[in-house]
Amino acid sequence: MNQQAKNPKTAHWQALSQAHHLAPFSDYKQLAEKGPRIITEAKGVHLWASGGGG
Repeated sequence: MNQQAKNPKTAHWQALSQAHHLAPFSDYKQLAEKGPRIITEAKGVHLWASGGGG
């Protein structure tokens, strides 16, 4: 969870996700380095993450 988050709730969501969930799209290297990716929005095949990036 070293990633600087744009959304202040991201760190809280990451902690909950890391403690209780492993998403099927998890990148294990990224998970170890930055913590879980939190998806906050989806439209069709497009995803938006809490920490920025799509």
